[in-house]
Amino acid sequence: MEVTTQIATVRVYLQAWKSLSINNGCPLPPSSTEWKLHRSEEAATWEDEFLDQHDRFRALPEIEDKESPVPPKKPTNEDNPIMFDDTPVKENEEFEDVLEHLDDLLLLDEI
Repeated sequence: MEVTTQIATVRVYLQAWKSLSINNGCPLPPSSTEWKLHRSEEAATWEDEFLDQHDRFRALPEIEDKESPVPPKKPTNEDNPIMFDDTPVKENEEFEDVLEHLDDLLLLDEI
């Protein structure tokens, strides 16, 4: 049987009081800013008892990253690159048409 610690008693929906127990050493998120702002003087030292568990909580993402499998490397064309040098260049006729009428377009700007 795991040893547990009761860390809180909370009131749920103004109806019932619930006791929250955790296994000793269980990672805990750091205390909220709201709690720190509104705690009593007596409660000011309570957080110190759980500092090692806060550190474990902060380390969880790094642990999860190490445990997650590395995705396989996708195949590439590095050894057989696609070359575009032999693609014929097509003249842009539309662009040339615009150049032919550039004077007319500039005159429209002056109107």
